Amino acid sequence: MGGVKSRLTCFSLNNFNCWSRRSEHGLPEAICTDDDTTGGQIKMYSWDVRPKLQNQRIERELDMVIVREPGSINGEQIIIENCRNCKIYILDHSAAINIDDCEDCIIITGPVKGSIFLRDTSNSTLCSVSGQLRLRDCKQIHIFGGSESEPIIEASMDVYIGPYTLNYNGIDSHFKLALLYPDKLVTETMYDFTPPNGDGSLNWKPISGLNAPKYLPTIGSLAGFSTDESNSFVRQYTQRLQFSS
Repeated sequence: MGGVKSRLTCFSLNNFNCWSRRSEHGLPEAICTDDDTTGGQIKMYSWDVRPKLQNQRIERELDMVIVREPGSINGEQIIIENCRNCKIYILDHSAAINIDDCEDCIIITGPVKGSIFLRDTSNSTLCSVSGQLRLRDCKQIHIFGGSESEPIIEASMDVYIGPYTLNYNGIDSHFKLALLYPDKLVTETMYDFTPPNGDGSLNWKPISGLNAPKYLPTIGSLAGFSTDESNSFVRQYTQRLQFSS
């Protein structure tokens, strides 16, 4: 791998005193603060002091390991585009994820409240759960996970789907924040808008007998991280339900 990128926290306010407030009409108000380096004043607006959104976009990466730790996304949308041969770990809950034009990538995420759209992507693995899951113009995709509604594929081929095997510290609270129920996920079937092939074969198949960690490599620095199905949070949750009933 060419390198490792971890959670980005680049924005700092250490060089000036800054306060955010609104005017009596509820609009952002300019705030003048002393600049210790020049002796002058800087006019600041509330949007100037918001954290930058670098964590939410992963674009044009090659041969990288990219990690977003818990708290780095915090329910926002994620965009992943034009990545090649990358391992991407997003261990946080998010609002939605768009994945476009990626190749030879492994993408592992925490719960997604809304939709995951996977488009123009090939020879890649996705481990995620969401409210909705849709694939278009994709091929040779392994999915460990699913969605509350039946996952949908269109103009795609060689798609495999199976159980969500991820676990990491804090994933239980992320499921709650994403309003997803681990026991109500569809992880074994898909709806295909494209007719079956000429020989009657389907464009998707359920995953059977595959070793998830082979497709979902671990990363040692992440506490509690596992892609082994025996340690899956969804499996543990389901077993607790069965035991309590």
